[in-house]
Amino acid sequence: MSRDPSTANSFSPEEKERELLLPRHSSVSDHLANERTFLSWLRLSIAITALGFVVARFGIFIAQILAVQLIRQIEPGWSVPIGVALVLAGPVLAVLALGRFLIAEREIEIGHFQRHYGLIYATIVVTVVLGLGLAAYLTVVAVSIGR
Repeated sequence: MSRDPSTANSFSPEEKERELLLPRHSSVSDHLANERTFLSWLRLSIAITALGFVVARFGIFIAQILAVQLIRQIEPGWSVPIGVALVLAGPVLAVLALGRFLIAEREIEIGHFQRHYGLIYATIVVTVVLGLGLAAYLTVVAVSIGR
């Protein structure tokens, strides 16, 4: 249902709505773009998992070094719980990304794509909260070591 481009602005609101809902043939590039986006989310989830492992292991490592040098006996503190939270956040993000990928695939097929910001907002909130938590933890550790 093509119209003359010169009359494109003369659609009634009902016609505009109907045009948005008409199925169109999805192109290969739409599916490939969706797949690239999913793979980006997957890489992010792997990086978050790896970061969690490093954070948890680093706290344990520092505690072991200080114990061997007999400086003082300390516990790994918050690094292990924060690290475990990050390790668990990675696979959760991967599952959420898979769900978003499948929804986008279905929407591409029917030709009616809707904006979904939930995963983006959740990722931003988790990143900010964990970032602030890690900054506070590092500050507390630096102050306690300086004593």
